[in-house]
Amino acid sequence: MGLAAAIGSVPLIAIAFVVTGAGIGLLDVMINVEGTAVERTAGRTLMPRMHGAWSIGVAGGSGIGAACAGLGITPGAQFAGEAGVIAVSALAVAAGIPRERHEPASQPQRDRAEVLRQWLRGWLDWRLLLIGLVMLGCDLGEGGANSWLTLAARNYHGQSAAAAALFLTVFAACEALTRIFAGPAVDRLGRVRTTRVTTALGVAGIVAFVLGGNVVIILAGVAAWAIGVSMGIPLGMTAAAFAASGSLGARPARRPGTRESSRSTGNPVI
Repeated sequence: MGLAAAIGSVPLIAIAFVVTGAGIGLLDVMINVEGTAVERTAGRTLMPRMHGAWSIGVAGGSGIGAACAGLGITPGAQFAGEAGVIAVSALAVAAGIPRERHEPASQPQRDRAEVLRQWLRGWLDWRLLLIGLVMLGCDLGEGGANSWLTLAARNYHGQSAAAAALFLTVFAACEALTRIFAGPAVDRLGRVRTTRVTTALGVAGIVAFVLGGNVVIILAGVAAWAIGVSMGIPLGMTAAAFAASGSLGARPARRPGTRESSRSTGNPVI
């Protein structure tokens, strides 16, 4: 992306987006699988706090973007520098990732055909599809902010480039704080009620951002928007993991609504 921005090549930056998106997507799947396993072992709500690290990264990245815009540093130079930092950090951290399997040693190995059949059955599970629909809505709200919030603040609300980047920093900071400190509230209210309340707040925040006539209302809308999309994705990951454990044959006794699942998480998923 840094090279494409430096030479002004649209095809090259399109390829760079595809490669970057594929890498982030694969990593996202792996860390969420690990996160749900850790949450099950702990027996309490941890996924929102883990996803708070994503929001902290967004806040840090948008803060760097705001600083670079204020200092006149080109996007090409910024992206190239960030790529170097990310590459070195990833190589340093990857060596410490545990390699053990979560399955008991006595569990027989399954062939690829059986794994494929179980994966296909998951696409016919209405619970997984509905959970995915909820997560899609929240992800659209979060992705819309990540992609368009700065542009809307600059072009629609007349903010400078640096100030527009700070709008995204506020969004990410509010999202991170909600995810970090909302675990006890989720254990008390339950995942379903928490998702309903926060999503309604997010819709109100988007409306306030679009229709707000002054900076105070706009920033309040950004904060509500961030809180609104903060919980659906991590809570959806947990709910999908419990639903999949029943539909795909792994630990069926922990399906949502059973006594074991209620004891391990403090509340049924569905």
